[in-house]
Amino acid sequence: MNDVVFAEPPSVLDPIRHQRLINDIDHIAAIAGINVSFIKQSMLTHCDSAEVDYVTNFRLYRESVPGFLIVGKPDVGNRCNAMAGALVRNFIDARSISLIKLLDAAEGGSVPDPTVLFVSNFYMNSYGKTLPAWKVAAIYDLLLQRQAENKPTVLGMDNYDAMKQSYGSSISDLLKKYKGQTK
Repeated sequence: MNDVVFAEPPSVLDPIRHQRLINDIDHIAAIAGINVSFIKQSMLTHCDSAEVDYVTNFRLYRESVPGFLIVGKPDVGNRCNAMAGALVRNFIDARSISLIKLLDAAEGGSVPDPTVLFVSNFYMNSYGKTLPAWKVAAIYDLLLQRQAENKPTVLGMDNYDAMKQSYGSSISDLLKKYKGQTK
């Protein structure tokens, strides 16, 4: 019988600088909607150079672009969660939520309002269905409101052109202002 023990990679958290974060890490991770490991570990194992650049220069980009797009890349969920974890480590309120939970929250009038919102499954071509018009309108309203409040939104999708066809030109035109790729 093989008893393989996997050691956890070393944490990037500084015991002094991040003391309050470390003391309440489970609660903070739960609020952020991510696993604790994404706060403890470097984002470099999950993210490419464009994503690292966005997080590294977040405060600068926040002043000029309404968000960031991750299009057609593998493992979008982990990319978004790693980016959120890096921002949380830097004391920025970042939260990851699925599109369905976000739409449910919008319908109930309780949309989360963090500094940065991550929706890794903003559009997945494999869903095979388009959303009802009122849900697309709710998405558009949410994105416009966040842009007006200077609160970036990071969106993951598997195919920009399919998203454009499904969600329409209002949303795709708005997303042209985002950092990241549109193809």
